[in-house]
Amino acid sequence: MQTRLQLTKFDDFWKPLSARQTVGAYFCRIAGYSPDLVRFLEQAMQKRTQMPMRITGKLQNPDGNQLSYLQSVLGDAFQCDAAFFEAQLVKWLPRLDQVQRTQIAEAIGQVLETQRAQGKNENMLRNAYTKFMCWMYYRFEQLLHLLGKDPLPRILYDGELSSHEFQLFCILARAGCDILLIEPAGDARYQKLDPKNEQSTLCAWAGNAPFPPDFSLEQMVKTYR
Repeated sequence: MQTRLQLTKFDDFWKPLSARQTVGAYFCRIAGYSPDLVRFLEQAMQKRTQMPMRITGKLQNPDGNQLSYLQSVLGDAFQCDAAFFEAQLVKWLPRLDQVQRTQIAEAIGQVLETQRAQGKNENMLRNAYTKFMCWMYYRFEQLLHLLGKDPLPRILYDGELSSHEFQLFCILARAGCDILLIEPAGDARYQKLDPKNEQSTLCAWAGNAPFPPDFSLEQMVKTYR
């Protein structure tokens, strides 16, 4: 598993893995607005064509066609076991190397075992696993084979995370993806998912002003096309 690094200034987010004092990835969030944040996001818009980066908002649930394809490739079997997940990833995401597969499989196992300990039943665990696999394939496949390597893959997300989105990002961060959450509505929703701040770091230094009411990363992407 990758070490979770503490982001203390925006410039460090762009540092390659080889230039970081510790081998690891950022999983952090920003709940306040500032001119420095605007400059950082403008940099992100410019760098997105040079770096492996996905800028996104809410992840939609898999549709019927996506679920059917998943079933046709992987079948109906499900075991809450890292070895099972690794075998499934060989078929589902063939561009992953052995280290990447192992790290993702172990991270899926850790996340689902935590959910089991919190009272989730087998069907709930299967549903979460299905979403993770679909999202990794349909939304992030172009990043995943770069996990833990330079140039590091990065995800910028704006909005309020669902529980399954949060779990997916925990998996990807542990496998070596930098993730930055922009929270225009504040940090309250995240605190319900991770009340002890064990999985990501709030960058309180990044800004404390309210976000403009029309703020969105999607709109910024359109502006910088």
